[in-house]
Amino acid sequence: MVVAQQYRQLVKDRECERGFASIKKTFPLSFEGEGDKGGEVDKQSHNRVRKMSNWQELEHKYFMNAVERIPVTLVRGQGARVWDEDGREYLDFVGGWAVNSLGHCHPVVAEAVAEQAHTLIQASNQFYTIPQVRLAELLVQNSRLDKVFFCNSGAEANEGAVKLARRYGKLRLNGAYEVITTINSFHGRTLAMVAATGQPKFQQPYAPLPAGFINVE
Repeated sequence: MVVAQQYRQLVKDRECERGFASIKKTFPLSFEGEGDKGGEVDKQSHNRVRKMSNWQELEHKYFMNAVERIPVTLVRGQGARVWDEDGREYLDFVGGWAVNSLGHCHPVVAEAVAEQAHTLIQASNQFYTIPQVRLAELLVQNSRLDKVFFCNSGAEANEGAVKLARRYGKLRLNGAYEVITTINSFHGRTLAMVAATGQPKFQQPYAPLPAGFINVE
């Protein structure tokens, strides 16, 4: 039994190695000088990126379009700066739509992500995991929160907030369920959050929308 398990693990390891080799061959991105050299890009790697293909044409061919992109292909970031495939430098005021609060490639974040990736990738909420408990404790101890719930996106967080409000309304407010949002707001791309979003251009293609949302000026 142990031998069989070891054999299966060996096969998986070799499959992973072949997969990584394929990824490296397809996307030969390798940058150096992230710190001491002032963030200089390895020119040889950069040239390989440019020679690969027209990335935006490939995106149109293989990726389902759900958002209007800015015609810039970013390949590297450091702090609040990013670089495109032609080496042009930009100040990043988007921050991954308010996700990269510490900027790109912060060494503490990069080290923590690498360490966790070598330890345990994802276990689902069906099991207890130590980093999740520690982060929840840290947030509660440094805020006015009693408990926290981790979400994958802003849309999921908003969905969770609406579910909590409706649950409270059902239990404490005689079944109250309507949620008021403002015109020109944006709350996410799930069907319920499209209904909450006060922008007809996002709502009209998906009508009829879930009920219970009122958009006001």
